[in-house]
Amino acid sequence: MIIRICAFTHTGWELSDKIEYAFPEHIFERRSSDDILSEWTQDSFDIKAPIIFVGAAGIAVRAVSSVLKDKLSDSPVIVIDEKGRHVIPILSGHVGGANELANKIAKRLNSEPIITTGTDVQSKFSVDVFAMNNSLEIVNREAIQSVSSKLLETGHISIGISPDIEYEGINLPAELTVHTFDIDHSGKDNDEFDVIISSDAIYDEHYTLYLRPREYVLGIGCKKDTQEETIRNAVDKVLIDNNLNISDIAEIATIDIKAKEYGLVLYAQKERKRLKTYSSHVLSTVKGDFSESEFVREVTGVSNVCERAAICAAGEDSELLVPKISGQGVTVAIAHRKVRICDTNLSYNKSDSIKTNIHRNKIIYIVGIGPGDHSYLSKKAKDVIESSDVVVGYTVYVDLLKKFYPYKDYRTTGMRQEIERCELCYELAESGKNVSLICSGDAGIYGMASPMFELSSKYPDTEIVVVPGITAASSGAAVLGAPLNHDFCVISLSDLMTPWDTIVRRLQAAIMGDFAIAIYNPSSRKRADYLQKACDIMLEAGADSERACGYVENIGREGTRAVCCTLKELRNCKVNMFTTVFVGNSRSYIDNNRLITKRGYNE
Repeated sequence: MIIRICAFTHTGWELSDKIEYAFPEHIFERRSSDDILSEWTQDSFDIKAPIIFVGAAGIAVRAVSSVLKDKLSDSPVIVIDEKGRHVIPILSGHVGGANELANKIAKRLNSEPIITTGTDVQSKFSVDVFAMNNSLEIVNREAIQSVSSKLLETGHISIGISPDIEYEGINLPAELTVHTFDIDHSGKDNDEFDVIISSDAIYDEHYTLYLRPREYVLGIGCKKDTQEETIRNAVDKVLIDNNLNISDIAEIATIDIKAKEYGLVLYAQKERKRLKTYSSHVLSTVKGDFSESEFVREVTGVSNVCERAAICAAGEDSELLVPKISGQGVTVAIAHRKVRICDTNLSYNKSDSIKTNIHRNKIIYIVGIGPGDHSYLSKKAKDVIESSDVVVGYTVYVDLLKKFYPYKDYRTTGMRQEIERCELCYELAESGKNVSLICSGDAGIYGMASPMFELSSKYPDTEIVVVPGITAASSGAAVLGAPLNHDFCVISLSDLMTPWDTIVRRLQAAIMGDFAIAIYNPSSRKRADYLQKACDIMLEAGADSERACGYVENIGREGTRAVCCTLKELRNCKVNMFTTVFVGNSRSYIDNNRLITKRGYNE
């Protein structure tokens, strides 16, 4: 999403910085001092960009008053006071998404959202939100008011759904009844319903609201920095050639590396279409007969983007209507989806995220968060955590993350509850949640990736995606100097899951092979002498007592401490469980309190 933001004082711009930092998944554009406010606002409305005014509500009202058209096309507008205490959506709360965005901003800034729309205030079913969340086109918008008024006055409305649309199992609020009806093309028998959902029914009055399912999904791939106009021309040609209109499109799908591709984001935003993104791993698992490109695989990690993304978004029982069509650096495909009505009891003041499909893809991200400081998190890790409904992890690691994402929903388990932690993730994913399981360092190095995969056979419909992180070996080595600059191995001294005899053989083999060594879990309350034992084993295996070594405590966190020493000195060092130990090879040396292992370039 491209979000426009405007402030008028230094304090306001400081708050704008916080907002932008809290939403790394979006593209922010600021009004400069040279921009005429009325022209800037008009341009924002032209591209359907949400506008955030930091300052007085009166300024926002005057700025937008001359560009207003109607509730289905106006940009969402939000006002926030300079102290960030109140977040107020003042325009396009439902269809434009201002209420949803306001709730998200308030949650992430620890502010109070001020929602004034009638259905939200009274916690009633909102028909325009329902239409948007289920990708239904509002055919006769003038009927929205009569339906909403009846709901607020009588507390009840009825919905008729044509028999080709699935709706079984949805959660019906008390004020709503839903029935399947036989399509009457004359429309005479339709007046018993307040809302009709059908592709075929013909309307002839303004009291019944008609909603038409959008049955197609656009899959789009494009080269970097492709212009919005180029993407639009490519899509328009495909739609025209297949007798379709952009109003027939439910959403647009692509690969996650295009999540901030400006031209693509701008096109989706102008057309008021959700842009759904998927990782190369998820796209590669989509079943079907797709065109293949080795060049695309080298660039993106998957051999086809547009076809696979279209099918992925449309659902497993969808079919590819238009295979890949290429031109001007843009690829387009169209999938036909099975129309389903999801949970009807949806309201922006009840959830921080939109439910888009009753058969939502079940994905668990296993995220390596590095040593703990936010600066060590990869952009991918930040984006995944930000988009997750629930973050699961060991208590210590969750506490490290909470100060950066205090608004997330966290679930924790203690030490030695790793399997329970994995099963909790699967249960949450089964319930429709986006889940991130966080691990210190890298999730695939002494992390939670392997137990998650080991349990995956019990949950065949859930995808597992591993997001790499900076492990202690590399982050600790950076603090010490360059101790792992040649062949090295990583050995854990924890014998909770590895027999001590095996650890002994690995230490001996590492010395015999002249590897540099990174040692994890060197000590704990119950294993206070394990590092001393390990040093003795390495000395007996042939390591010189003067071999260059070192260790780092609290890597990347408050209290980071690095020490260089010899193997003989290391034997008597007292370390804790938050320490990573480094043992050089026979050619490693210490210079100016740096542990260095030669690579051989100077020889």
